[in-house]
Amino acid sequence: MFGIFFKKLGPDKDGVERVECKGCKKVFKAGGKRYGTSTIKWHLDSCTQIKHEDIGQTIAELQLKMGSLKIDSGVARDMFAGYVVAGDKPFNMVDDRRFRNWVKYISPTLKLPSRNTVKADIVKVHKREAVKLKKILVSIPNRICLTSDLWTSSTNEGFICLTAHFVDKNWKLQSKILNFCHMPPPQVCLTAH
Repeated sequence: MFGIFFKKLGPDKDGVERVECKGCKKVFKAGGKRYGTSTIKWHLDSCTQIKHEDIGQTIAELQLKMGSLKIDSGVARDMFAGYVVAGDKPFNMVDDRRFRNWVKYISPTLKLPSRNTVKADIVKVHKREAVKLKKILVSIPNRICLTSDLWTSSTNEGFICLTAHFVDKNWKLQSKILNFCHMPPPQVCLTAH
């Protein structure tokens, strides 16, 4: 709304941003915690130089533009796959009615993938990242150390993880998971003394 009905004038001597009404040329302080949008909104409602039809039309046009924003479904799916992996979310979260309703509310045009599509997307991202990691590891001029770790998930399932540790070209220590797999019980952890 600032760019449509108000012109930015820059900060005043106190460093507070100022705006000028394009209708009546009245100047207002705007921004920060002290000078919010309430005064600006009140002025829009009461300014005799701005037609209320203009405000309604502008809001309608903005809503139409926002509704017509195109979302790249491929990018959205890749980002969602990353979210599921990083947050350790179950694939079937897309089946939750409340989650689907929330996404539909945020973006009515976005089509949520099925749990099988989410799984396939995660496998695809994993393969792509594995290729990148192989290129990095091949280019390492120094040694690579490997460690293994046994751990238990939040659902009490056992896993083993193989991690590579190396110093990169910028002399920063890197640790990358090479693989992990399910390891059924009994897991016996030995403590080195």
